[in-house]
Amino acid sequence: MVEQLAHVDQFIQSVMGKYDVYFFIFMFTNLIDIVTGVLSAVITKSFRSSNMAQGIMKKVSTYFILALVLVLVEGFGLPTPLFISTIILYIVTECTSILENLGNFGVTHPAIIERIINIINTNAETIPENTEKEGDDTTNGK
Repeated sequence: MVEQLAHVDQFIQSVMGKYDVYFFIFMFTNLIDIVTGVLSAVITKSFRSSNMAQGIMKKVSTYFILALVLVLVEGFGLPTPLFISTIILYIVTECTSILENLGNFGVTHPAIIERIINIINTNAETIPENTEKEGDDTTNGK
């Protein structure tokens, strides 16, 4: 059992050496997002344990997704840019969330940043949940 754990530890260290900068930036932005999220909730008096639990689950699922992509890249030989682009996507998502949290407690952003955040939020809110109408069967040519 100890030998197996040593192999896992050795694998993690060898992989982290390739991506350590990306992991550090991701974990740093992740931590800042958590801190600003909690501060934002306290300042706006919207702190709820259910929101916090949902946020924690999102963070945990993000780490699982990154681990899965890392296994696909390192274990199955998929291209390295797949992992790098995935972690950069999550870094950008964390930065957007940090900016939103800061805006919730009064920190002003440059106008261009505010427009980008509004576009992202508006597009996310207007995505229809179900585009098919009940009883509408246009896929089979009727």
